[in-house]
Amino acid sequence: MIMIMGRNLTPIMLALGPLLLLVAFAMFPLQDQIGQNAMDALVDEDRSFMMMLLVVGTFGVTLIFGGLNLLIKDMKKNTDGMNAQLLSYAKILMIVALVCFFQGFGGYVASINAFETEIDENEVAYYTSEADRETAARASWEAGNAGWALLTVAWGIGLIVIGLTAYLMQRPEQPAEYLFTALMPLGTILTILPILNDSEVFGGIFPIALIMHLAIGGLMLSGNLEVPGSKKDE
Repeated sequence: MIMIMGRNLTPIMLALGPLLLLVAFAMFPLQDQIGQNAMDALVDEDRSFMMMLLVVGTFGVTLIFGGLNLLIKDMKKNTDGMNAQLLSYAKILMIVALVCFFQGFGGYVASINAFETEIDENEVAYYTSEADRETAARASWEAGNAGWALLTVAWGIGLIVIGLTAYLMQRPEQPAEYLFTALMPLGTILTILPILNDSEVFGGIFPIALIMHLAIGGLMLSGNLEVPGSKKDE
């Protein structure tokens, strides 16, 4: 326990977070549905199962973006000037992306809970009609979709900035070090996803993004990848 607490949390969070989110994503039942059909399918699923997936997914998300923020902090220790300013910009983008994730998950939770609430026109705490409940659930669903729409933009630009700064700080020499450089094309694809507006493309690139974060965390954890700029101190 003491050994674990004494270790750098950056690689642990970057490795564990994507793993948890990948599990939740693989088991999530709405990958091929959009709009009203997706909302109907969501509320038809077992509530306990869906809530469990959302909790696991939320935990994974907080670990991913917590790990990215720690990585940014570690990188800033090895640089200054414009590079440090770029990293501060990336940190803001990661916070925005995290908020978008929470908004998306929150929309799911609110929609599920709306259909679990009873209808009673005589009670203030309940919906007065089926249409009233449907309207509330739909509003929550659309609010969550607004978060999903902006998520990949903030996340993608943040990864571009991290990848660019890593390259400016230290040119890659070993194969594993090109993972940081690869964040730039990955971030570019994530950024243009709302323009493509294709759920199948998202379903393909999202797990790839998680696997890349997992690879960075795993290689750092095993000692085969260092924080950009670390070699300057050797």
